[in-house]
Amino acid sequence: MPVTIELQNGNGTLKPGYTVDIKIITAHKKDVLTVPDSSVFDYNGETCVLAVQNGETIIKQLKTGLENDQVIEVVKGLNGGEKILVKPDNTIKEGMKVREVERK
Repeated sequence: MPVTIELQNGNGTLKPGYTVDIKIITAHKKDVLTVPDSSVFDYNGETCVLAVQNGETIIKQLKTGLENDQVIEVVKGLNGGEKILVKPDNTIKEGMKVREVERK
């Protein structure tokens, strides 16, 4: 579907041939549970996060909704207040012991 964008260039700073970056918002929701996009990964074909329960990591499968370049909406699979690893790496496995570190 073609899209036409009209620029309002009142101060004349844009000229023909300039390159611009644009962001098109197609949907918006309020009051939804989101997680950082850095916490979400694919595991066996499912969208997952590593949550922390009783000091150990556990893989939680998610059903996701809208997303942007920073956060992903969680439709199913997590409840508000659950702790997750924000930036897990490939060395972290399910069942590993973890402890919480305060952010400064």
